[in-house]
Amino acid sequence: LFRFHKDLEIARERVKILQLYNPHVPIHALYGGEIELANEAEIALRDYVESFWVFPELRKKDWKWMHTDLKTKSWYKDVGSHIEFDHLYSYEYDLLTLAPLQDIYPNVVGSDIALSAAEIFTKQIEENWYWTSKEPALTQYKKYCEYMKSHYNLDRQSMVCLGPGPLLSKEFLRQFSAEPDSEFVHEELTLPAYAEIFGIHIKNTGMHPGFFAYSDDDKYFSCVENAMVSWKTIQECLRSDNSRRSF
Repeated sequence: LFRFHKDLEIARERVKILQLYNPHVPIHALYGGEIELANEAEIALRDYVESFWVFPELRKKDWKWMHTDLKTKSWYKDVGSHIEFDHLYSYEYDLLTLAPLQDIYPNVVGSDIALSAAEIFTKQIEENWYWTSKEPALTQYKKYCEYMKSHYNLDRQSMVCLGPGPLLSKEFLRQFSAEPDSEFVHEELTLPAYAEIFGIHIKNTGMHPGFFAYSDDDKYFSCVENAMVSWKTIQECLRSDNSRRSF
């Protein structure tokens, strides 16, 4: 599922790169940008994707950025539930992968999912992570905890994750889409929490070094504002057989 909301030329080139390395993987597009630009966005990608779906709700940009999980859920209800697949790569347009996805991601079977930097939710993470320790996110996190306790008897979720590129099973999406929407926190909290509720095993994609495992000077993904990965870094990685292929 190729998700994008702007930068149409970049989005088109990223889709073409995906096709180059993954010629047998169908690509479906989810456009979450301004509704008035949806036709232009579809024209930019329609020759390269199996389907093109526009998120229909008139939400503010910050809401759309915050609730990628709810946009994916909405897409699944309208489109994904009618498609035959076992697992879905949830792929943001500013992610760059330069190898087949099956070589980058771990092997997942059945209902398993894979999340980047999937780790045990320690006190250290809770006390230092923006989503769980800094306002205004802290207030929303507290509301989220109350909601998960009252609705699912989940006292404290076991795991959390960091973007990018969740690999979600159809079984996870099927169950997740049947649950009421909750608009409290980011999917880095919700995806592992709902997987735990559903009894679905979580693997680590290995695409992110993890919480507290890197410095502010390290540039891993361009989806972080003002943290663009340089072409020099990409080229250095590509020269090494053992280096990463996701940026």
